[in-house]
Amino acid sequence: MIFTVALLTGVSIVIAMVQNAKLADYIGIKQCTVMNYVTGLTTVTFAFIILRESFGFLSKLSSTHALAYFGGLMGIIVVTTSTVIIRKLSIIAATMLMYAGQLMMGILIDYLRDIDLSLGKIMGCLLIIAGVYFNTLVDQRLAKVPRVENTSLPMDL
Repeated sequence: MIFTVALLTGVSIVIAMVQNAKLADYIGIKQCTVMNYVTGLTTVTFAFIILRESFGFLSKLSSTHALAYFGGLMGIIVVTTSTVIIRKLSIIAATMLMYAGQLMMGILIDYLRDIDLSLGKIMGCLLIIAGVYFNTLVDQRLAKVPRVENTSLPMDL
């Protein structure tokens, strides 16, 4: 079950990045980020009201350590930069590079928490980055080659 949820989370992230890029084309990157958070806040507020959840956690916010709010700041950075990146790279390249960045940070955090540092994890991450780079070079080279139309195909593939 948790694997399915993780996969669906990954799918939703890519869909959100594409939709944010489309919105940013229309209203601008900063404005897109603001709308992203306004929509999220509105949705979660309605969900709390509909589900009759308590807003009691608000009283705990003043005693929460300041670093606890770092996730919100990082969220703004992620939404803004992913919106920029998805407009400059192919969706697959952007997704794979962001995934490689997540892997690198995960490896570093595991290392700092005294969890074994695996050469396999590091090599896997480097292979992903090299693969995306190689694929980008191939795509750029293919873009320069004139495309030959194959009229023998029965449908447009």
